[in-house]
Amino acid sequence: MLKTIFTLLFCFAFTNAVADITKGKAIYTTRGCGSCHGPTGKSLNPAVYPALAGKPKKQLLEKFKDYRSGKIVNPFMNSMSKSVLDNEIADLFSYIETLK
Repeated sequence: MLKTIFTLLFCFAFTNAVADITKGKAIYTTRGCGSCHGPTGKSLNPAVYPALAGKPKKQLLEKFKDYRSGKIVNPFMNSMSKSVLDNEIADLFSYIETLK
């Protein structure tokens, strides 16, 4: 129950902020997200690096939260997710949501 409440609060906090897609694109580019997930969110090697384009924002946010907390262990993604500031998350995922 507590996990569900935390997840809802996390998603609410980051999806209801006023997001700036242009800033999100800059974050995606400068943090190197496209190097693995593809410049348009379509991974060139989806077996290793999942595609982000077309995935539900809620699903991606939950995965991101799990990487950030260490619930999912992947040293690279754990580090990358922590490099995104709290106030940048809404922008980043609003941009990713535009990738189809």
